[in-house]
Amino acid sequence: SSIGNRIYLLDAVSKKVKKTFIFPWQNSIGGIYFDSNNRMWVHISGGGLCEFIEATNKLQYIDFKSISVAPYWSVIEWTVDNKKYLAVGTNNNALVLLDPQTMKYKLYRKNAINKNYIISSYTQGLFVDRQNILWVATADGVSYVTPSSRLLDIIAVSPPAQNTNAPAPSPAIVNSFLPDESGNWVSTWHWRGIYHYDKNWKLKKYMPNFLCSEKVQQGDYNSTAYFFHHYKNEIYCTTDSGMFAIDTGNYRTRFFYPDDLKKFPIDLRNILPISEKLCWIRSLKYGIYIFDIVEKE
Repeated sequence: SSIGNRIYLLDAVSKKVKKTFIFPWQNSIGGIYFDSNNRMWVHISGGGLCEFIEATNKLQYIDFKSISVAPYWSVIEWTVDNKKYLAVGTNNNALVLLDPQTMKYKLYRKNAINKNYIISSYTQGLFVDRQNILWVATADGVSYVTPSSRLLDIIAVSPPAQNTNAPAPSPAIVNSFLPDESGNWVSTWHWRGIYHYDKNWKLKKYMPNFLCSEKVQQGDYNSTAYFFHHYKNEIYCTTDSGMFAIDTGNYRTRFFYPDDLKKFPIDLRNILPISEKLCWIRSLKYGIYIFDIVEKE
């Protein structure tokens, strides 16, 4: 009942009220949902989700931080990789997948880059069909997720907020991605520099600027990083001005460019290892370079 904030337990045969649970909340109860383990979930019209603990007559509130849960018909069980989750609709640009065992959750938001995604900020109704396809009714139409395609985790790539030298905000177009034992290395087009994340995608190091050499013009100081190659304890990365070697332990850098080059930028792109010793490197302007990764020449 949304009036008086009550949940009634009815006798299945007589249909009479066996028990009444009253909650002293200002926001009214929007609906209740039972999962396959017979756990009751209560969504509040003011924007919350709770688990009802009948033994203690209490509601355990699930804190989604600033995310407001849609009040009606917005909770349903969905199986992913043989594990049961609760899909929860919201009013705040997100669909929530909640693990009812650990109470941990992930947010899947409306995304301008990926059109095959949640198409609206308001996910009001949810339904899972016999083929385990999740259908999401939104303010702008219907989205659906098949078991094979599933939802994507979007990793936002941008400089730390305290970085005063960061460029103006713009879409972070990823140039290159390299996973290794230390985590994940990422470079982007607009947010220039190199990002080193741990395996849980927590930013470990942001390297915004690369002082290449006295030959490089000032405009190439903040050179865009492109493609990675991992060799022993170093990450090699091509740029418009040359190639960097980054020590994966202390982040120290060394810069390489052809000795006979008289004009920048060199516009290096792909790195193709052809042996343990040699790499081919493509340049937009000067053809292909061969780099000896052992002799550093």
